[in-house]
Amino acid sequence: MNIHLHVTVKRSPRWTRRPADRPDEILDAAQSVFIQCGYGSASMGEIARRAGVSPGLLYRYFRGKEALFLALVRRLAERVTGELRRQLGAQGAGPAADWPTRLTALAARMYEHISHPRTMGLFQLALGEGHRLPELSRIFYREVVQRVEEIFTAQISQAMREGALRHIDPVVAHRAFAGMMLICAMERRIFRSRRRHLRAETLIPQLIGVYLSGLLVERQR
Repeated sequence: MNIHLHVTVKRSPRWTRRPADRPDEILDAAQSVFIQCGYGSASMGEIARRAGVSPGLLYRYFRGKEALFLALVRRLAERVTGELRRQLGAQGAGPAADWPTRLTALAARMYEHISHPRTMGLFQLALGEGHRLPELSRIFYREVVQRVEEIFTAQISQAMREGALRHIDPVVAHRAFAGMMLICAMERRIFRSRRRHLRAETLIPQLIGVYLSGLLVERQR
C-alpha cells in the first residue's frame, strides 16, 4: 500500500507580520531608498514597495519623507546613546586612574557606531542635502550629534572634577576627540580605505594616547 504524505509548509509572507514590526521594516526600507536615491529623489511609493506595504498603510505610519527621516535619525540616536549608556553602566564608577581605560572602552563603542555604513549613510545624506534642505542637517545634529556629545562631555567633566584631566571647556575636549574619530570613520566608509590603522582595535588606543597626552594632568615626581 502506497502512503502519500502531503506536507504543507506554512509560509510567513510579509503582510502577516506583526503590526509592531512594521515601523522598523518601513524605516529599513526608507533608509535604503534615501541612501541609494538621495532624499530629494526618494519617493514614498518606492519606500512602500521595498517595505512590502501599500502606500496608504505607509502614510498611516509616517506623514511624509521628513517624518521618515526624523524617525530614522531618532532610531539611530536611541541605539547609539543606549549602547554608550550600557557601556558606562557596565564599567561602573572607578578611581581617577581608570579614566584612560574607561574612555578607551567608550570611544571604541562610539567608533563602532559612527563608522557603521548605516550611520555614515545618514550622515552623508544630512550633509549632502543640507544646502537645499537645511532641516535635515538640523535634525541630525540635534538628535544624534548633541545627544552623543552630552554623554561624552558628562564623562569628561567628571574626569576633570576628579583631577584626571586638566580643566578646559569639556565641549571642546569632546569635539577634539570626536573629530579625530570622525575623520577616520569617513576615510574608512566614504573613501573606502582598507588601511589597517582604521580598525578599531588598532586605532582607538592610539587616538586615546594622542588625546590624553594633551589633557592629562602632569603629576609631581
